[in-house]
Amino acid sequence: NPTNMRALFQQARIFVKRGQLDQAENNIKQVLAAFPRDRVSLQQLGELRKIKRDYPGALECYERILQIDPEDMGAHYNLMLIYRKLGRNDEARRESKIFADL
Repeated sequence: NPTNMRALFQQARIFVKRGQLDQAENNIKQVLAAFPRDRVSLQQLGELRKIKRDYPGALECYERILQIDPEDMGAHYNLMLIYRKLGRNDEARRESKIFADL
């Protein structure tokens, strides 16, 4: 049922396990269109984009999470990892410190 957001989200998780990443991303985007402040869906989309090596897209997801909850430990941790991956060491250190202080 395309209007059942919980089902779409769960189906997205199945798509990820099957390696059907584009379908998973489409489902998560549908959930976020209905619930743009859903941190769990934003987290899932960020993880999916990391898997796809879409680091700018993943950064956007984690930054959106921090707009909702500035103390979200997972978002700070994932930002740290991505900044390290991109060689943005000053930003990675900043996120590492924030994460450690939470």
